[in-house]
Amino acid sequence: MKNLVLGCFAGFNATVLAYGQTGSGKTYTMGSGYLSGVAEENLGIIPRVIKQIFSEVNRRKSKADIAIKCAFLEIYNEEIIDLLDHDADKMKPIKKDITIREEKNGAISVYGVKEVLVKTEQEMAGWLDLGSSARSTASTLMNQ
Repeated sequence: MKNLVLGCFAGFNATVLAYGQTGSGKTYTMGSGYLSGVAEENLGIIPRVIKQIFSEVNRRKSKADIAIKCAFLEIYNEEIIDLLDHDADKMKPIKKDITIREEKNGAISVYGVKEVLVKTEQEMAGWLDLGSSARSTASTLMNQ
């Protein structure tokens, strides 16, 4: 995972995708329960990456100005959902068109998604928790 994060500082994109059957541990592995007092050894991929990003930013801050934006997407029933842009009263994501495109230079861009400028690890973790509360959940026969 460290090399994926360091690659981002060199201008490369990195994606980690959790895919699998209901109840197989995707949420646990990704670790979207960041602020809930999880022991360090039980942290998932996302909190570990957040820690590494800000560690690297702090290491480089005397050499460059770095801006960090975060977005939080969910793919559910083949629909892309923006988990940071939702109705505050109902905690339900707002329906909107989100597209993912490959640019001429090979870069992947996401259009129509809310991006939030974050300055601290804690701020990013707060957005992660907010987005996590808007995730889709549904019971299946596997759950039962």
